[in-house]
Amino acid sequence: MTAYKSRLKIRHDVILGGVIQSDQVNALRRGVDMIVATPGRLLDLRGQSHIKFSEVQF
Repeated sequence: MTAYKSRLKIRHDVILGGVIQSDQVNALRRGVDMIVATPGRLLDLRGQSHIKFSEVQF
């Protein structure tokens, strides 16, 4: 993954439960192009309005 990542200018983050949420929220505020998330944490952040599915593009 590192070899591919170094050539792309894609901002990404991994979102999962069991870790400090504030670090993940801060990463989202800085802006990301792609996230990989566990369903529970994704829905939790959506419920707190940190993620808006209306802004998702694919």
